[in-house]
Amino acid sequence: MSFGDEEIVQDEEIVKDEEVTEEVVEEEKYKPNAIDKLLALKQTLLRDKHAQTLLILNRLEGANLTRISKEIHASHKRMRQILRDLESTGYIIAYRKYPDTNTYYKLTVKGKKIVELIYEVITFRW
Repeated sequence: MSFGDEEIVQDEEIVKDEEVTEEVVEEEKYKPNAIDKLLALKQTLLRDKHAQTLLILNRLEGANLTRISKEIHASHKRMRQILRDLESTGYIIAYRKYPDTNTYYKLTVKGKKIVELIYEVITFRW
């Protein structure tokens, strides 16, 4: 019986030795380069409602809520949130034209700089 036990132990030791000598081969992961990142950013900006709003305000040089929401196909509720976000970050300002009761929005200097950057990214070609 002791002979059989030794044989089992020897087999286990051999298996353990085989497991230790196996090499672990790691796959190389693709690392995106700067161009890939710019292209991904371009796609994001083209879909982003905040960026679209800034581009529209740059083109129209001032517009009200209804006009902007029609241009980017967003609800008035969603558009109000976007405009609040952009106003709180200092990219746009709200103003009124007397006697009109509508609120209009236009880009600030900071907003115009951001629009220039957006244009640079979305017109990037590779």
